[in-house]
Amino acid sequence: MIYRRTEAEMPANPIEIHESKLEGVEYQFLTAPVRVNKDANGKVKSMTLIKMGLGEPDASGRRRPVPIEGSEYDMEFDYILAAIGQKTDINFLDDVNKHAKNGELKANKWGDIDANKITLQTGIPSVFAAGDGVSGPATIIEAVAQAKLASHSCHLYLTGQDVAAPKKEFLSKKDNFHQLSKDEFVNRYQHQIREEMPVLEADVRKSFNEVELGYTHEQAHHEVGRCLE
Repeated sequence: MIYRRTEAEMPANPIEIHESKLEGVEYQFLTAPVRVNKDANGKVKSMTLIKMGLGEPDASGRRRPVPIEGSEYDMEFDYILAAIGQKTDINFLDDVNKHAKNGELKANKWGDIDANKITLQTGIPSVFAAGDGVSGPATIIEAVAQAKLASHSCHLYLTGQDVAAPKKEFLSKKDNFHQLSKDEFVNRYQHQIREEMPVLEADVRKSFNEVELGYTHEQAHHEVGRCLE
């Protein structure tokens, strides 16, 4: 994998980087592609790469990669896959708007579906959106949380109520609410390391079988025992 910044700047989950290395993925950091070179038959032969240095931070907050003059070199490849990001497919918006009787479904400046962040209601009052199509690439648990919020908003809309964010539940317990300090927890609870998830060995990951195998009963019991209450 060719990446123009360092591993520290990679917009990827650290566990994915770790697992990919176990599976044999090799990384070349601070390197960027310049051009693809073909053989006499028009097939991929190699790619010209250039070394990069890190300059001042750009709009994303990460240091901008700067080409190092005179550092170009060629590397042979059989296949080249461009992995330059993800974006939401919003080609359906015009078709939806054509049949909409009230309002309009729009895209935001990032190219995702524009929805109210609090209620997830879109420009068409009867349409609610959630997941990666609204937030951009994120996790499953974030999509599930948004779906729960969207379903609440749908219920309010369908029952003729004002669409608003759900009221936050106040959980209370008998306590003196004094300021807690770290020492109190250190003295009351024993530090326990998180259970490591069992996974398939890297050399047998040649299918679409689940890599994470799940906790055993003993591991699950130990993991929940780490909770304070």
